[in-house]
Amino acid sequence: MIIHPELKDDAIALMKGVWFISNSSSLLLLLTGLVLKIFTPWLNSVTLTLIILFPLTLVLNNLILIGDYWFLRLQGYKTLSFSKITRSSSTAITQIGLFYSMLQSGLVLGLVAGRFFTFLYYLKSFGKNLIISFSKIKTQKVLNQMKKYKAQPIQVLPSSLLSMGSTELVVFLLAALFGDISLGFYALAYRVLSVPSAFLGSSVGEVFYQKANELIQNKLSVNTLLYKTWLGLACVSIIPSILLFLFGENILSFVFGTEWITAGTVAELLAPLIFVNFISAPTGKLLMALGEQKVMPALSFCIVISRVSGLMIGYFSSGFLMGILLMVVFHIASLLLYNIVLVFKVRKYQKQLTDSL
Repeated sequence: MIIHPELKDDAIALMKGVWFISNSSSLLLLLTGLVLKIFTPWLNSVTLTLIILFPLTLVLNNLILIGDYWFLRLQGYKTLSFSKITRSSSTAITQIGLFYSMLQSGLVLGLVAGRFFTFLYYLKSFGKNLIISFSKIKTQKVLNQMKKYKAQPIQVLPSSLLSMGSTELVVFLLAALFGDISLGFYALAYRVLSVPSAFLGSSVGEVFYQKANELIQNKLSVNTLLYKTWLGLACVSIIPSILLFLFGENILSFVFGTEWITAGTVAELLAPLIFVNFISAPTGKLLMALGEQKVMPALSFCIVISRVSGLMIGYFSSGFLMGILLMVVFHIASLLLYNIVLVFKVRKYQKQLTDSL
């Protein structure tokens, strides 16, 4: 939504509105968690630290999301890329340090620290003038812009929050259900698989969205761009994904030691999901460019439910590895559903172009 306004002050007003809504939602989530902790016996196993850190992580994610959209508006791809490097490196370094110090919830604290350092980087990149302008924007202007672009906050913001929150939710659920050791295995496997693909995928996604937006604004077809992007990403990732799927245990135990063989098993289970997500994630914002963002919250909610339900079924049945497997299967199914809807909406747009000729 921050991308669309022509005037800088209008975009800043939207930033302020999104900031208020996001932080208010996170505060409500914190209060809900505290109430449930007091009155729900099942949450006795969930520490107060996790209940407090989860909304804090969402607040930081919201601020990072605002930064992502702002620099995407400015086509500041260098800043966007460096922010992802900052996030991944600071998260990894902090998690490793806290994990080996045997600090309880160290991996979760590392996740929060990574988001915090990324926010500080964005804060520095915004510059003093932008921060001053942000503070000077009047409430009425914020309300006017939120009203003008009301479809965006109602439709896109929940989707973005759900997408970002689902990743963090897995970490917190693993810590709460299976403990820090299982979370450590998952964190190592996920980082080995996801970090390299995240750098390339995010860069491709930013360029893809800009090109798709230009094509749609000029009433041109996006079919070729979409399918070529999918094919190119599949070609890049297919061989590494197959190798990790077949030899994940051997690779991770060789690199990190035999005590991490379970992380290798997790890597084998996650490899198909990372492959599908690597192909899907960069093109997900095409629904926004097509003006079909109204379906995004429902699709993002399906992804959240797929990840949570897989872990919960595993917890109540066969344990940690079964939970990871079910989460992968359900998540892949939800991503395929997302892409089926995307193809359907692209075909609808193509038909509108044909009918207008």
